Amino acid sequence: DNGITGAWTPSVISNTVSGSYVFTPTTACASSYTLNVTITNSIAPTFNIANTFCEGSTVPTLPTTSDNGLSGTWSPSIISNTASGTYVFTPDPGPCVAAYVLSVSITPAPVFSVSDGTICMDASGSSLNQFVINTGLPQAGYTFSWTRDNEPIATTGPSHVATLTGTYVVTVTNAAGCSSSATSIVTATSGLTVTTDFPGDFQGDNTASVHVSGGSGSYAFSLDGGPEQHFGTFVTTPGEHTITIRDVEGCGEETVTFYYLDYPVYFTPNGDGFHETWNIDGLEDQNAIIHIFDRYGKLLKTMRASYGGWDGTYNGHRMPSTDYWFTLDYHSRDGAKRQFKAHFALKR
Repeated sequence: DNGITGAWTPSVISNTVSGSYVFTPTTACASSYTLNVTITNSIAPTFNIANTFCEGSTVPTLPTTSDNGLSGTWSPSIISNTASGTYVFTPDPGPCVAAYVLSVSITPAPVFSVSDGTICMDASGSSLNQFVINTGLPQAGYTFSWTRDNEPIATTGPSHVATLTGTYVVTVTNAAGCSSSATSIVTATSGLTVTTDFPGDFQGDNTASVHVSGGSGSYAFSLDGGPEQHFGTFVTTPGEHTITIRDVEGCGEETVTFYYLDYPVYFTPNGDGFHETWNIDGLEDQNAIIHIFDRYGKLLKTMRASYGGWDGTYNGHRMPSTDYWFTLDYHSRDGAKRQFKAHFALKR
């Protein structure tokens, strides 16, 4: 400090051991100087805190006083249970105190889900089908524990075949010991209930509809054994038909049969092979009689409905293009005798 130059021996102060350091001046008549350095060991905070946790588990509160009595603060101050991270404890100001670093590792829990479902029950309470509760996880690398209504069941795999209603809980544990759970509620449903909206005789409506409730709520419909569709409305032709309703989840099958009459509003006996005769379909199995008249009331044809139809002639002569009237004497579906009258067109 007073401007005397010289050299130190040793030239560098150690920060790990105490020692003496001698300054030797290069100036004549100047005395040497001895520096005695004392190294005090730093005080490190100690903590007994776990540093590995499962995702979503309960994590400890970080203490503000170390196990060896040092007080201080943490940054961050709260351990996350969703993401790994580093937490630093800084002691309050004092001589020779060191910081403490806690590295926390969060192990992910198994990620999966299960669905609720239904099973169909008959009148006796027996199930008609089953519902598979599936975690979608592989068997390897996991253990599976299942309960139904809080009672353990024997299933130890990633899926369970439910034939009983109830609340099912599956707990999945991975190789790291981390677990997560999911719940599937399986309820019962009755068989199918079907209501119908079918065409009436000679209403000019050829649309048949069925409405379904019960079962799983997912249905397939077919007309007269044809391809299935997922709605219950069909465009039909006069006569007898059968609609089959199937629950796609196995909750039963129903069939309904209907029958209705209608007549062609025109025919075209021109030799092209289309609409060459006029008749009323759906009466082949009964003794129904059809009378055909011209516009003046002259009887042109009397025939049974089971006959091949009228070809548009009278006594071998082709009748002109115009409207013709008819009466139909038949039995309705309830067996009552009925007569229906209307007209149709002949087009050439």
